[in-house]
Amino acid sequence: MGKIYFLPDYGILPNSEADCSAKLQELFDFVEDGSTVQFKTGNYFLSQIVRLRNRKNIKILGNRSHIITHYEPCGPKENSNNAFQFTECSDIEINGLFFDTDNPIGATGDVVGMDFENNTVDVKIYDEFPVTGYEHFCGTNSFDENGAPDYAFATYNNVLKAQEITLSDNTKRERLIGLDYDVVAEQTVRLKLEGAFPPREKCRLKIGHKINFRYEMYGHSVFTFAFCHRVLIKDVVIYSAASFGVTVEPRSSDFTFDNFCIRVNDGSTRLKAINADGIHILGLYGKLEMRNCNIEGLGDDTLNIHGLATAVTDIENNTLKMIGRENSLYRSIVECTWAAAGDIIDAYDPETFLKVAQFTVLEQWADGTVVFSEPVGEIKKGAILANRTFYASVHLDGCTLRNTRARGILIQTENVLVENCYISGMSLAAMLFAPDIRFWWEVGPSKNVEIRNNVIEYCTVAPGAHNKAAIVFKASHEGDDAAYPAGVHNGIYIHGNYFKDIPRSAIFVAAAKNIRIENNEFNNCCCLAGETDSEYADYDIVAINCEDIEVCGNCSSRGDRTLFFKG
Repeated sequence: MGKIYFLPDYGILPNSEADCSAKLQELFDFVEDGSTVQFKTGNYFLSQIVRLRNRKNIKILGNRSHIITHYEPCGPKENSNNAFQFTECSDIEINGLFFDTDNPIGATGDVVGMDFENNTVDVKIYDEFPVTGYEHFCGTNSFDENGAPDYAFATYNNVLKAQEITLSDNTKRERLIGLDYDVVAEQTVRLKLEGAFPPREKCRLKIGHKINFRYEMYGHSVFTFAFCHRVLIKDVVIYSAASFGVTVEPRSSDFTFDNFCIRVNDGSTRLKAINADGIHILGLYGKLEMRNCNIEGLGDDTLNIHGLATAVTDIENNTLKMIGRENSLYRSIVECTWAAAGDIIDAYDPETFLKVAQFTVLEQWADGTVVFSEPVGEIKKGAILANRTFYASVHLDGCTLRNTRARGILIQTENVLVENCYISGMSLAAMLFAPDIRFWWEVGPSKNVEIRNNVIEYCTVAPGAHNKAAIVFKASHEGDDAAYPAGVHNGIYIHGNYFKDIPRSAIFVAAAKNIRIENNEFNNCCCLAGETDSEYADYDIVAINCEDIEVCGNCSSRGDRTLFFKG
């Protein structure tokens, strides 16, 4: 049996209100492989990130302890919301911890006034969230009466700028601003929306609309993993985080989330628990499993799993040069983690997104050079590259995903099973399977996907022609859905699911082949189909540029006439 490190034995005491970051880091620096780090139940405050490096077979048992991380709503984002970072670790279990912040990571209020002439909106912020005038508003979203982000009002100002203001005593002070605003009364702010506020006749925002303010969007994660393998996160709850819940970076493998929860703590009036993705994965191989997870109230996707696309800029013999999004060298390219010897790379035609070649990596250099074995197929300049090593399999079972500002799950990998889940209140799709080489440069296409026995309710709430359906397969996150031919996705089986109160189509599949859609039930779908002039907007199931599709045994509350459209 391995050694047990009980925190009080090392001077790390609960409920002391002292910052335990340094002492916990000191303990993590000398824990032995095969040991257990055990918390005594209570509250622990962290002001700095705590790192575990190069350890094997470690258990961290929280005993239902609460980790309180520091968040500064008025200061630089880099000073806030530090928790745990794991690098080059394997066989790690994290169990029985709750996470919260010492200050709110956002605020909630009600719209109390709108001035269309001056492009301002007044919001009365609830007393739970003190207003000093120095809080930085990086993003805002309106929420409907069902608790779903409805995009009647939304702003994005993630880059903070310094602004000098004059106080009532004529002294000057600097504040960091995203969206500009003034404090016009106690707990009341006036948002300045020049160029971001629609005219009266197109405005969906109303007096009384609930508004969520994000003090931050993209920054630190509660958990960050890199080069980590066989990780279990079990019985962990995140009540509050300024950005991501969990980030998994290359080159990691085999992650399991069991009874993992992100939600607003009881008694709070916050509309969001965290400000970005719940779980963001950009370089996982092996498998991802999520069992009995409850994730709700997020600022971005519940789950986003993908690899990073690159483009060939030059090729000669068996050596090529590649570049990333916006002609950049990703950190993973510079650090030579985008690919390693033995990785298999798929090359795609940039116009069709169909695979044209495959090769094995011999070397990858920091300048984007890749030396490879003799390819199968032809690689041309401009080809899109995806490292299929990072096409981890995904299995979601019995998870509840609710009231999130983007997608329920965004999947860009192969061999996926989603079953027995409940998904509701998503602004966008409940499930989006879509690589993207137009803007995000995320890969890859999906293959062998089964979606069964799920309940999907009131998703695709936000307006917009790109917001197609509750379950979507296509070849870009936004844009022309007919731009790519059949075959980008391959092997889709959607059956036994129940769709209720979906404002748009229930299922939308584009650029795919070998599809079966069977025995699904559609209740009150397409209720906002009139928002667009699309010829297929009123159909429960839509297939565009698809081959080898079988649709049978499905039923709709609106009858068979609007059940299935194929174009």
